[in-house]
Amino acid sequence: MRTPEWQPVELGSVDGFRFVLSFEPEDISMEDHFIGQGGWSVNDYKSIKNYYWFCAKVTAYKGIVACGDSYLGGNCYKNKKDVFGDFKLTSASPFWNNVSTLLSGYGTQMIQDAIAEANENLETN
Repeated sequence: MRTPEWQPVELGSVDGFRFVLSFEPEDISMEDHFIGQGGWSVNDYKSIKNYYWFCAKVTAYKGIVACGDSYLGGNCYKNKKDVFGDFKLTSASPFWNNVSTLLSGYGTQMIQDAIAEANENLETN
């Protein structure tokens, strides 16, 4: 089990927010998650033991102010390419198409959740 030491990644902007993906240590033990809760065998677990195990965080920024976050725990990936899928930050590709492959498709929902939290926080402040 290892948490990636990757730098935060700019995902682009939409709806007046800029988004950054970062990687944090996962609180749940990888072994407990897969063997204890998931019913995996020890041999199954050993096959992924050296994969990255982390909590993904998407933060929505308005200017330089962090306004909302979305977290996705229990991420288990072999490498950075698997995490990012076909994501490429280019102005030629529509934002939602770019993020749709992040985190096995969860990137879109994370950004939507971060937007919702950011809008709620901005309304109350």
